[in-house]
Amino acid sequence: IEACKAALQVVWLRRILAAFGHHQKGPTPLGEDNRACILMSEASGQKDRVKHIDLRVWSLKEKVAEGVVRLHAVATNYMPADIFTKALPQPAFERHRAVLQGLARPPPMLPVVPL
Repeated sequence: IEACKAALQVVWLRRILAAFGHHQKGPTPLGEDNRACILMSEASGQKDRVKHIDLRVWSLKEKVAEGVVRLHAVATNYMPADIFTKALPQPAFERHRAVLQGLARPPPMLPVVPL
């Protein structure tokens, strides 16, 4: 669900940038630590197995198919957003804080293995 919300924010930001004359040529990379979410967003079939998934998630699948966003795997240990959602040990907290403050490089994007 959160990746879907992030994709909708990406669409909104791309529209704002386009209004200012800055059109993006490729998909916007979106980091995700849930491998099942990445695979489900890129899968063309398997509708019988995921019927229970909320309809909002299907919009993420559409945005990936349209080339608006591309989900990339990010290891859970390197997900800076965890600082807002989890109690972290001090080294992880300090690493994420430095990334969010712009004092350290963000985590590398891992390649997504196609189905």
